[in-house]
This record gives sequence, C-alpha cells and structure tokens, in this order.
Amino acid sequence: MSMQEHNVYPFPVRAQRAKHEPDKPRVKVKRRLRFRPKAELFYIVPIVIMASLAFNLISVVSVRISQTKYARQLALEIAKLKEYNAELDDEVAWRGTLDYVEQEARKFGMAKPDEVKYQFTVPGAEGDAGPAKRVQSPEIGY
Repeated sequence: MSMQEHNVYPFPVRAQRAKHEPDKPRVKVKRRLRFRPKAELFYIVPIVIMASLAFNLISVVSVRISQTKYARQLALEIAKLKEYNAELDDEVAWRGTLDYVEQEARKFGMAKPDEVKYQFTVPGAEGDAGPAKRVQSPEIGY
C-alpha cells in the first residue's frame, strides 16, 4: 500500500471550498480583524523615538551643566574658607605672643612691676562716682 491510496499526506491539506452558487444566499462569515499598520505610522514612530532621545540628551546635558556650576561654587567657597582659615591661624599665632598678652593686660589697667601708672580723671566725667555720690560719701571728694 502506498500513501496515495489512503489519502494520507505528509503535510496538512486544506479542504477545497466550494464556490458560491448564485441561487443560494451568501452566508456572511465573520472575518478576524488583522492589524495592518498604515504607512504614516512608519514615519511617526522614528520621529517619536528621536524626540524622546533628544529630550533625554538635553536633560542629561542640563544636569551636567548644573553640576559643573555647583562644583565651581564649591571650589570658590573652599578657597574662601581656606583664606579665612589662614587668617584665623595668623590670629591664633598673634594671640599667643607676649605682645598681645601685654596689650590686653594694659586694657584692664595692669602695668609691669617696674612701671608707675598714673591715672588722670576729669571732674564731672566720673559716671557713677559723680557729684551725687560725693555728697553722700564725702571721703570720695577732692
């Protein structure tokens, strides 16, 4: 027996449809809708993709520019702080000298042991020890 005798085929075979007979009403067969892209779609998709890539590129560049501006601001601030730190180091060095200690001690009315200090007062400029105090306590007077 051969394959042709039993109508067995090594591949699927569709049955032949009968052509429409004019005397019978045609039966409407619901066809499955198939997606068929239009020609305009092939122009729109690349444009949308390019626009999104351009937007991403612009946003990345703007972020990079803002980062460089911020880095410059930080570098300027670091330079100012280094300068201020150097000034503070100079001030600490100055306050550690004997000249500064002597200057501050003289502000409080102190003098060296071998020095004589003279203090002059102007009448009426004593503040709390003015004329009213002199009347109350006569030992302060002139």
